[in-house]
Amino acid sequence: MIGPNLWTGITKVRAGAGIAVVGNPEQCAAQLQAFIDVGCHSFCLSGFPHDEAASGFARLVRPILAEANKAHMPNG
Repeated sequence: MIGPNLWTGITKVRAGAGIAVVGNPEQCAAQLQAFIDVGCHSFCLSGFPHDEAASGFARLVRPILAEANKAHMPNG
């Protein structure tokens, strides 16, 4: 599935990565939600730099997904 906020250029700078979700927190959450809506329930997320990307995801994107998927996500 290729669509808005998906970037395949990451393969030019990092082997193994296929598609990057890019955009502001709301755009990234919306794209991940589209995957959730078609049945995806697990994601292998990575970013650059790793610690900063993980912290940003936890702070900015995960709360949006948690609100939209209350029945399916742990509180922790």
